[in-house]
Amino acid sequence: MDRLKLLINKYGHIYNEEEAIEVEFRHRMEGRKLPKDIGYNEEQNKRYLNIYEQLDSGKINEDEAVADLTILMEEYYGLEYL
Repeated sequence: MDRLKLLINKYGHIYNEEEAIEVEFRHRMEGRKLPKDIGYNEEQNKRYLNIYEQLDSGKINEDEAVADLTILMEEYYGLEYL
């Protein structure tokens, strides 16, 4: 997890954008049941780290990282992002 913390600190602006998107998901979940397990499962955590790893290595750009993070949140919340 230390690697993830380093990457999140390095790409804080991406993390901030990710948090803003998550706020929208949580707002739309109001009155609905949140996913049973709070937080990503093991496979989702690996994908999450991988997105930041790909961003850091230059394999994807910032827009692609945000899009991939949004897809991950869509799967987690079971909703499409607006």
